[in-house]
Amino acid sequence: MSDQQEISAEGQGELGNVMDEPVSTQTTNTGRNEYIKMTTVVFAAVGVGLGGLMYLLGTFGSYPFVVAGDVSGGNMEELTTGYYEAMAVNVIQLVPVLAVVLAGVIGVVIGHKHDADRSTAATDGGVSAGIGTAVFVLLATGLASTQVGESGPTGFIEISGIDFGSLVLTLVLAGIAGAIAGAGGAYTGSQYDSL
Repeated sequence: MSDQQEISAEGQGELGNVMDEPVSTQTTNTGRNEYIKMTTVVFAAVGVGLGGLMYLLGTFGSYPFVVAGDVSGGNMEELTTGYYEAMAVNVIQLVPVLAVVLAGVIGVVIGHKHDADRSTAATDGGVSAGIGTAVFVLLATGLASTQVGESGPTGFIEISGIDFGSLVLTLVLAGIAGAIAGAGGAYTGSQYDSL
């Protein structure tokens, strides 16, 4: 047997040992990490996109409605600033809800693509979606909060910034809800391999 054939045979032997392991053993270690990475990157990209949209609109946007009557330049600027500050506050309030919806959808995708049993798919979907949800909420809230000025949105109470303790609590609670949605989505998605 030549050296090249021996190396090839050794490589096949090692590969054969890996292939003989149950699928759930393989996916528990490496697969879960890959699902967590993929989900975290998707949630981070969407969070940066949503928060970035708020930043871009607040920085470069103009009031999108035609105002009847006489509005001078200073008043129009104040109207525009108030409009985008109010929009940023609304986005910050809706970010956890959007994250949990996205967690359920990504959970279905993970479950559908998962090779292991339903329980492992649900665990991987839940862990991945929980982490991803927290990342999404952190990034989107952080970027959107840059558009909430010290005076707060026009016509609303004064907002001077984001309360760190409340943000951490929101991250934990949204992460738990995202994990539940992701696990449920993955469990459901794993039942429909033929789609």
